[in-house]
Amino acid sequence: MTRYVVLNRQDHGIRSWKRRVDYKFTAKEQAVLLVAQEAEAACCEMPIGFVRHGEGLELALLCSFSANDNVYVAPDGHWIMRYIPMILRGHPFHHLRQPGSHQAVLCIDEDSECLQQGGNETFFNEDGTPSPLVEDAIKLHAFLDAARTMTRAAIAALAKANVIVPWQIVANIEKQVVSVPGFLRIDKEAFNKLDDATVLELRKVGALEIAYYQLASVHQIPTVELLTEMKERFRKTGGAPTSDQIADLLKSDRPIF
Repeated sequence: MTRYVVLNRQDHGIRSWKRRVDYKFTAKEQAVLLVAQEAEAACCEMPIGFVRHGEGLELALLCSFSANDNVYVAPDGHWIMRYIPMILRGHPFHHLRQPGSHQAVLCIDEDSECLQQGGNETFFNEDGTPSPLVEDAIKLHAFLDAARTMTRAAIAALAKANVIVPWQIVANIEKQVVSVPGFLRIDKEAFNKLDDATVLELRKVGALEIAYYQLASVHQIPTVELLTEMKERFRKTGGAPTSDQIADLLKSDRPIF
């Protein structure tokens, strides 16, 4: 389980870390959270939908048909798609609200390989101010925090309009039918029947774009099927595809075996 602690000078002032070099830390994540501002770029390559998170719904990438798996992470740890979610780019930092407070603070994953293996990056300058990279992380996560608040409100509006339904994803992998529980989608028929007043309210909170991008992303399901089949075939042969092989497969859209 990820162990986040508040980044502070007392505990981290004399420690060092290294920049993230791969995405192995997310290799078992079936869903990766997004914010609305990422939907346009993400939907062009990967299916996106909604998942229950805490007391509400979040926008998320569908990374696999199976739990504890992420087909977008190559065996060598590279993220094979062009678009990389911001939450992953911000690793090993994260913005979290402390108990009893509405103020979010920058935290760090104490179990991250970025800390465990050390490095030459510092967390703080000699005068106690955050180092340039940490300052960048603060800005990124402050943006994500505000964007996520907006995204949640937009998704809540879609849910209130009764256009979010369970996504009965059915994939044919290795001649077997695989269903994917837990993901939700926009009901296109119900969405198209919304009255003008509801559409206006959805537009005001930025919900319309989320709905459109989610509907468009459905066409990326075959990408997950292709990557899943490739991963399974290499597993059976005892090998592992390189990032280049995977990239070539996605470009050609045909088997490489």
